[in-house]
Amino acid sequence: MERIQSIINKYKMITIEEVLSEHKDLYESEYQKEGKFHKDYYDRVNDATWDEEKKRSVTRVIDIIRSSSELFEEEDATDLDIFTGTIDSVVRTNNFLNNLKSTKLDLVSFFNESKNVRDYREVLEQIKMPSKLEGHAVHLFSIIKNIQFPDEFIVNYKFERSINKTILNKSDDYNDLLDTYQSFPKNDRKKDVAFYAYTITIQRLIEKEINELHPPLKQKEVRKLDRLFQIVNRAKTLRVDCSLLSFQSIESIKNMNEKVNTGAPVIATIETDEINMKTLIATDQAQLYICDLATKEVEWKAHVQRIWTNEEEAPSHLDVVEIGPTTAKGNKVWLEIEKLTKIQPRIMLDQMVPVHQKVDQLTKRGLHLIFNMDMETQRVEHVETEEDELMPDYDEELLYSNPNLILYGPPGTGKTYQLATKSMEIIFNRPADELEEQIDVKETFKQFQQREQIRFVTFHQSYSYEDFNEGLRSNEEGRFVPTDGMFKKVVIDALYAGLNLDEYDQSYDVRKAHVLEALQNNGAFDFERADKFVMIIDEINRANISKVFGELITLLEEDKRLTKENETRVQLPYSGEPFVLPPNLWIIGTMNTADRSIALLDTALRRRFDFEEVMPKPSLLPTIDDIDLPTLLHRMNQRIEVLYSRDHTIGHAYFIHAETIEDVITIMHSKVIPLLKEYFYDDWEKVALVLGGVGKSEQESYIIYQEQVDVQALFKRSSSFTAMDFPAKYRVKANITIDDIKGIYE
Repeated sequence: MERIQSIINKYKMITIEEVLSEHKDLYESEYQKEGKFHKDYYDRVNDATWDEEKKRSVTRVIDIIRSSSELFEEEDATDLDIFTGTIDSVVRTNNFLNNLKSTKLDLVSFFNESKNVRDYREVLEQIKMPSKLEGHAVHLFSIIKNIQFPDEFIVNYKFERSINKTILNKSDDYNDLLDTYQSFPKNDRKKDVAFYAYTITIQRLIEKEINELHPPLKQKEVRKLDRLFQIVNRAKTLRVDCSLLSFQSIESIKNMNEKVNTGAPVIATIETDEINMKTLIATDQAQLYICDLATKEVEWKAHVQRIWTNEEEAPSHLDVVEIGPTTAKGNKVWLEIEKLTKIQPRIMLDQMVPVHQKVDQLTKRGLHLIFNMDMETQRVEHVETEEDELMPDYDEELLYSNPNLILYGPPGTGKTYQLATKSMEIIFNRPADELEEQIDVKETFKQFQQREQIRFVTFHQSYSYEDFNEGLRSNEEGRFVPTDGMFKKVVIDALYAGLNLDEYDQSYDVRKAHVLEALQNNGAFDFERADKFVMIIDEINRANISKVFGELITLLEEDKRLTKENETRVQLPYSGEPFVLPPNLWIIGTMNTADRSIALLDTALRRRFDFEEVMPKPSLLPTIDDIDLPTLLHRMNQRIEVLYSRDHTIGHAYFIHAETIEDVITIMHSKVIPLLKEYFYDDWEKVALVLGGVGKSEQESYIIYQEQVDVQALFKRSSSFTAMDFPAKYRVKANITIDDIKGIYE
């Protein structure tokens, strides 16, 4: 990361005068290019592919905005709806503007107020709107003001805000961007185009230097640059330390192998997404990993000697092999392939990190880019962390805007393990890869637990509202008195953080008294920079949700929390105290889908939570002697998904601590086979199918075998019975061997 920061530091506080003096040609080129887009609003409307009626509506709105005397009336509401629903297609600042309709926001008042003031904060004081719209409506305000006074107000582009923050040491706030824009020198050029050309020139200079780095950009560097400058989408060229990935049928792989083995160069053509082209044009050689379409395992790789992104440059004298379907609109690339080799052990898809998508979003056609990692020699990448003091990032948008999250998946997939990472992301408002560079996530998680900023509870069938929030408990005098549960305590502490008192009181009772006094007297709460709290509920689906949460279900929603537009308070049934949830409290639940399906979860709870699936990651497992544990687990899960369901696959945690062959055999005997027996309700044929088949005797290389019964010897006096008259008798081999386990996937 240091080399990225050093490049950024070179351009800190660079002025327009310095840009024109040292990089004039680049600036002029960007100005000419952006001038074609930054047209007058009337020209943009005329060039749009809208119908004529829509163009007339948008033009009428622009006319009134620019009029010094005319205001919007109620009969203009339809035109305003059309304007907000279409304007982003020609301005491209925030596509959420399409949702700012008159049914959600008084557009007539909003437009009139925006015309008459110079500060968006004044609009917020006068126009009532849901808090979740405030961050989007500022984009609409900026467009209105830019139409009205283009030399004084700039459109609220995120990219220009990011340059303002990272390069010019301002904040991400629109008002700070306005300060910079209004102090920007005006000359005979269009000011908004000149300012945009200035910011994009800075990015192009940074882009040029990062593309000259050796080695090319690593995964974390790309992620950081994308957070700072949206580099992935905005860059013309982006050199990344990456390999290629393609999904192929076994027939296609065999055909490719035969052609490569002839010794002549093989030119293959395949399509890829537009976003990949900016990296491929800067890539000379790469490894091509090939995933078997049937098994979803990466078992082959080829060395790509050269890459062409233009048909005119590709060799015309050689036969070209299509290794993927092509369409008229696709972006074709040509690969010179050699040295097709088999990978041992196989690589799991979840081990790969795509440059532009998540693994589960990869299509089975076309060419993909994946970050280079040491995939073939180690399963887990270890990162050294720097133990610097890390502060929460209050300026960036919240990583988790919904304060309610449930991690769900089959048993043993690491849901509880992931809680530490999620909690730290919430508290610091920083992504996991950034946190891992600066702190020990597990250790820091424990520290926040000790200071009770993170609380943990496990639900079970007998858990109740009285345990969770408040109930009557006997005191030392034998009297039943209202007693606070764990959830109420964390709520009180989160509310207390919003009071921003000078000193933190160590006594919970004193903190609670301060909070209740503020609630009863409408005291001032400010959560903008308040500490964030996390309530973790393990096995959230094992309790009776309606019984445990009671009236709290209503309060969970983001807009019903304290200081929000639909703030809702209740009076608790036992203590009679006022109660409300604060916006700085996140609730994270975990749910085992094999225990209870997500579809059966309480509907009211499901509507209020975001759900994030956590599936098995075979790539986290090692290869032990001759046993390829990742492939073993992956193959068993493929069969379980076909025979039963995705919700009942086996998590990698079952094997995560295995170090020897004996450990693997013990896990199979004591954990995996009993689990399969439970899943399939003693249907041993299905259990055997998951484990590779059924042997005819204990001597064969199968874990499950069918015991042969000598009917004549067993029923000596009844000669009418044969073996066909009795159900098959299955046994689990007592002494499982390495070959038996390898037989599951080979």
